[in-house]
Order: sequence, then structure tokens, then C-alpha cells
Amino acid sequence: MPAPTGGWNARDNIADMPITDAVSMENFFPDTTDVRMRQGITDHVTGVGAQVESLMPYNKADGTQTLFGAAGGDIYNVTSTGAVGAAVVTSQSNDRYQHINYANSSGTSYLCCFNGEDSPQYWDGSSWTAITGGSSPAITGLSTTGIVGATIYNRRMWLIEVDTLKLWFLPIDSVGGLAQSFDLSGLCKRGGYVMALETWTLDSGEGIDDVMAAITSEGQVVVVKGTDPTSAANFGSIG
Repeated sequence: MPAPTGGWNARDNIADMPITDAVSMENFFPDTTDVRMRQGITDHVTGVGAQVESLMPYNKADGTQTLFGAAGGDIYNVTSTGAVGAAVVTSQSNDRYQHINYANSSGTSYLCCFNGEDSPQYWDGSSWTAITGGSSPAITGLSTTGIVGATIYNRRMWLIEVDTLKLWFLPIDSVGGLAQSFDLSGLCKRGGYVMALETWTLDSGEGIDDVMAAITSEGQVVVVKGTDPTSAANFGSIG
């Protein structure tokens, strides 16, 4: 019998299934002329002591790359293989982070990490900072412990506040400063809260027409467009 190069078939009747399909395929992957066994696993780092729930890469403009992992209420540098060192951030309430890489107007590259329970953690390539209203950099205008995610749209960092329909935006080219709100409550008839925020290029990158989409817990998507959210004439909902 030929090797099941057609892969696992859970759709067709067994009596009418091609001979190159498999009724079950566990730990094998189909190739063009044969199947190959799934490889085993190897530890990248050891000694973390808990399940890693977030992996957060830091990619600096000069090519420097650093990888951090969150586990057991701590954040570790897991860039190099072998035994992990001491935690670089400790006593966190939640290991599930959303993160972005962003450079401010001075050119400093930051890894910005948010979990919706603790103050955001920023890594600037040399040190970690818990972001509060009095840190440097600082975010004012809302409680920083309620920031659960972020994205970049038209040179601004946009923040998601946990369990609300409010978006918050920072000044242009800034990782801190006064956060101002953009409330979606009047647009979301099903209520709920914002779960995700992403940019969307309508023409797959052929022109400068990016929009931003906010996805709610109730399945609604609000699409906004513009460069200045402080101007009703320049910024607003388009769908």
C-alpha cells in the first residue's frame, strides 16, 4: 500500500476514501512521496519552574534581539539556551501579556507589555520600568493597571482598557504622556468590551489607507480612520 501522502481524512466515507489518505495519522506528517515522523522536543531553557504563558520578543533597530518569557508571576530572559537566570521582573498577577515593539521620538526602542492587572512593563534594551502616572516614561489620564493591550496606528500608541468600550491614545511618537479616550459605547449596540485592536490595510499595502479595527467581546467590529483623534473632522468611525 502506498504511504498516506494525502494526509488525514476525517471527511469521506472509509469505503470511498482514496488509498493515499489516512483514517488516522498521529505523530506523522505527509510529504510528497512519503510520511515523516514527528520529531521529539528539547528544552530551550530550564529552571523556569512554571508554565510559560507569554513569549515576548524585543527587536531593536540595530538588530539586537532579546526574548522574554512570563511564568509563575515573573518575567525571565530566555534568549540563550541553558539554565535560566534570575527573573528580571517579579511579583506579577498575570502571565498572559499582550506586547508591542515601539520607538519614541527620541529613537529609544521599547518592548511594551500589558496584562490588564499590573502596571505595564517596558524594556528599553537595558532596564525594565513599571509604567505608572509617576514613572519615566509615565502614562497619565487613566489607571495604568487597567491597560490590557495596545497597537500602533498612524504613529500613535492606542491602548485597550480592560472591561470597557474605551480606547485610549497617546501623543504622536510617544510611549508615555497624557492618554485621551475615544469612546465606542455609542456605536456598540450589543455592549460588551473591547477585546482586540488591530490595523487593517484595505488594499493589501498598495496605498496609504490603513484603518483601525476594534473588536468587541460581542462580535462587533468598529472601524475608524484618521490621523488626529482630537479632531472630529479628521478622525471617526467609517464602519
